Amino acid sequence: MPTLKVISGPAAGQTVEIEQEIVVGREAADVTIADAELSRRHAALRPVDGGVEVEDLGSLNGTFVGDKRLDAPMTLIATTSVRMGVSQIEVEIEVPEPEPAMPPPDVTAPRKIPEPDVTAPRKIPEPDVTAPRAIPDPDVTAPRKIPEPDVTAPRKIPEPDVTAPRKIPEPDVTAKREAVAPPAEAPPEPPAPADEREGVSPALVIALGVALVVLLVVLVLLLA
Repeated sequence: MPTLKVISGPAAGQTVEIEQEIVVGREAADVTIADAELSRRHAALRPVDGGVEVEDLGSLNGTFVGDKRLDAPMTLIATTSVRMGVSQIEVEIEVPEPEPAMPPPDVTAPRKIPEPDVTAPRKIPEPDVTAPRAIPDPDVTAPRKIPEPDVTAPRKIPEPDVTAPRKIPEPDVTAKREAVAPPAEAPPEPPAPADEREGVSPALVIALGVALVVLLVVLVLLLA
């Protein structure tokens, strides 16, 4: 940061950093010097890009940079001595040191390119079995499944037209009605004989069964 330093005169030894515009003068100034040859507001110093600008504010005795009296603002780019009245002021400006130049590369020197070691085995990465496999896109030309009809769905039954008149056949009044005679009563059946009402006796049934068995035995013996 530039600095204003009073070298000689009534305010010798005073130092002020030039952070913004500074007015030097005898009265009501940022830097007040009890110099009878200074005007009340003698000169102004302000920081600018690359240095410090010095401007005389219309003083009676003038502002000098070296042996030259200022008639217009001047930019100081290095440490410079400025005289106002009988006071000598030094404006200290730090000039940054230039960076050392890099030597140009030697483009003519051949660079050694290492030969690949063809005998060294190459490491084959193992497959990541956890990685998701890409799913092929579906075959859009495959036949589409046609949904079967829902046979359980109720079918709409048309409602009958109850408003349509029905044709009623007219009776044939010319046909003669025949009188139906009542059926004749059947004569009563005669009573059954007493032996039929009593049925066959059990002894007779047994005798017939025995005779039938004997007959079958005889037939078997004859056929043998």
